[in-house]
Amino acid sequence: MIGDTREKAFSLAETVAAVAILAFICSSVLVVINRYMDSAVDSVMRMRAFEVARKNMEELLTSDLVEESVEFGDCERYPDIQWETVVESFYEPITEKMWIQAICSAEYTDSEGEVRKIELTHWLTDLTKEQTQQILARQEEEKERLAEEAEEMLDELSGVDPNEIFDSMLLDGV
Repeated sequence: MIGDTREKAFSLAETVAAVAILAFICSSVLVVINRYMDSAVDSVMRMRAFEVARKNMEELLTSDLVEESVEFGDCERYPDIQWETVVESFYEPITEKMWIQAICSAEYTDSEGEVRKIELTHWLTDLTKEQTQQILARQEEEKERLAEEAEEMLDELSGVDPNEIFDSMLLDGV
């Protein structure tokens, strides 16, 4: 014969309550671990992006010749990181000096899908008056060349009726 076991065992309600509390605690711990993992991945990506930008800056600073340029691409070592290196002249009108500035940056997408950018900037040097005049002369030559190209384009298009261009675009499906 089975005796009275009400005092020795847990009731169904107590067991369900205990399981619910345990499930709540476990889910909270898993949420914290998930956030930690996302943070760790973001930290690793940030360090890799910094490494890429730093490497590009070091290569630029150790080169013998630096000229205005823009270079960009995907990192071979870390394919999820895109890099860009910009070398530009900057004319400071107050002191009438020209400087060369290098900007090396690296972009990556974080765990939330947002694009993040690491950017390193270095002022390479202030230029002598002779170097400044050379750069300004090159910039003026570039402006003149672009103006000539624009003028040639306008001359080519001067005999063309704009409606003909529009009709041609419509026929081509543009």
